Amino acid sequence: MEGRVVVVTGGASGIGRATALACARRGADVMVADVDDEGLDETVAELQAVGVRAEALHTDVADDDAVARLARVTLERLGRADVVMANAGVNATPDDTMRGWQWLADINLYGVVRTIDAFLPHLLERGTGYVIATSSAHGLFGGGGAYTLAKWGVVGYAESVALAHRRAGVGASVFCPGFVSTGLIRSTARILGRTAPPSPPPEALARLPGMITPEDAAEQLLAGLDAGRFLITTSLPERIAGELRARADALESTHWTLPPYFKGDRASLWRRAIGAEPPPDGA
Repeated sequence: MEGRVVVVTGGASGIGRATALACARRGADVMVADVDDEGLDETVAELQAVGVRAEALHTDVADDDAVARLARVTLERLGRADVVMANAGVNATPDDTMRGWQWLADINLYGVVRTIDAFLPHLLERGTGYVIATSSAHGLFGGGGAYTLAKWGVVGYAESVALAHRRAGVGASVFCPGFVSTGLIRSTARILGRTAPPSPPPEALARLPGMITPEDAAEQLLAGLDAGRFLITTSLPERIAGELRARADALESTHWTLPPYFKGDRASLWRRAIGAEPPPDGA
């Protein structure tokens, strides 16, 4: 991360703030974006205390123009973008109607697409860069209605980006954290104008399997990037690892009409996801 410019949406709190700070401690300049202006100010103050260039921009990732402005302002203020983390998200719908599902998808899925697509032309023009799409463990094995729908979509989109642009010098990973004490419930309630439910006591959170802090999640994310993994999780039980191995085997043997090299690339992404295959040179 030394000398890189990193962009993080959802950077006002939780995993976004923790990742921005972890990158800054490794020497990166950072642009953070969010709809929580107070949280953005706090993040920028912490970044500046590290001694790096730090910028913030109020950005609603459900708004095409706002995301386009984020890309433009990042280049104006910081000169370029090297790593883009599309991380902004919510955890609930306003109601259980199609309109409510669309509202959540516009943030959790299409917000990821908008963010990465806004920066891709710049990255491709330079022939270098990396994008990170934040999904969830629910993006791997389901169980959460509209939230799961969006998070599964993020995994598929990230895989498409990785396959489409790796030969052009732009890499991609998808981050699927499990239980992380992020405050996402409170921030979603604030966006929806609701009263947030009381936070569980720390001892109750500690009993949840695999519960970690945002700071721990950020470190595991960066470790996964260093290892060249496409799929990065905060925990990967053997059952899930076995399912991913089976998926890679199936992708390798499926008789698609696509060229054989595409099949091999796709299976390779998932083998790298579980650490069963080292990343290729330059990946």
